[in-house]
Amino acid sequence: LQIVLQKLGIMSSESTTLKGEVVLVTRPVHQAEALSVRITELGGTAVLYPTVEIVPLSVEPELLTACQQKLEAGKYNGIIVSSANAVTQFARVFEIDAQRPGLITDIPFFPVGPATAEAARNIGAHEIRLPKQWRAEGVLEELLKATPPALRGQQFLYPHALRGRRLVIDGARETGAIVDAVP
Repeated sequence: LQIVLQKLGIMSSESTTLKGEVVLVTRPVHQAEALSVRITELGGTAVLYPTVEIVPLSVEPELLTACQQKLEAGKYNGIIVSSANAVTQFARVFEIDAQRPGLITDIPFFPVGPATAEAARNIGAHEIRLPKQWRAEGVLEELLKATPPALRGQQFLYPHALRGRRLVIDGARETGAIVDAVP
């Protein structure tokens, strides 16, 4: 939290407190508690104002079947995940958990940040390629670094939110990768 607040300019790198600061927490209710506790521990006041609701989306059966078949056949060179929620939905849709990681143990995961990486580990992912920049640009950079000289012909599964930036999808496809984007 401190690193994020420092990057946003809310907290200086020398400061270790949020005393007198009010932080609006817009995470879904079930995810807001840990962040609110940390804000309070740093002396700030957390105001809960959920603006996002995470709900499972229905996936086109043909797309889901094709992705499941590729996953089972070991065709994916990596799985790109942009949030811990995406990991949760991926695990639900493909019936994967830490007790039954099966299909994902040998596939590299490309998470957007540490919380997403932790969620991937929690479902049994072994190889995590965490980018230096915790945003889409960092994930794309990590993909290019991990599979040189280009992504041509590489296949990636990208479970993602319905709305969001397309930078990773478009950037990887521009270099010749095949990206199965599953909302």
